[in-house]
Amino acid sequence: MDGLTQTSSRIHQPSPESVREKVYEDANGYVLVDYLYKVNKVALHLKFTEKAWTHRKYRRYREIFDGILADLGGKCYTEVYAYPFEEDVKAQKLIAMFGFEEFDRKRGHVLMKRKV
Repeated sequence: MDGLTQTSSRIHQPSPESVREKVYEDANGYVLVDYLYKVNKVALHLKFTEKAWTHRKYRRYREIFDGILADLGGKCYTEVYAYPFEEDVKAQKLIAMFGFEEFDRKRGHVLMKRKV
């Protein structure tokens, strides 16, 4: 889920006003959450090994993602954001599979969000 998903090797660095937490990891990928305290928002970063991606894995990761959303909802967050790099079309498509919709483009990124 890297920038909610970046399939490239680049990853955004957290800002000084945020805390990054790894909420899931296995041999094929991980999910990071940035808690952006200054604006009371959450950004997700996903990274998956592309060759390991199957429909079965998608269903498994979807269950994990739904659990992460439930946890964020319990912490009173109502929206979650992802911001893949503009040139990373695969990441944008993967993020959209998890229910994110594009709402803007800025400084080489596609800004996406979804309700928790």
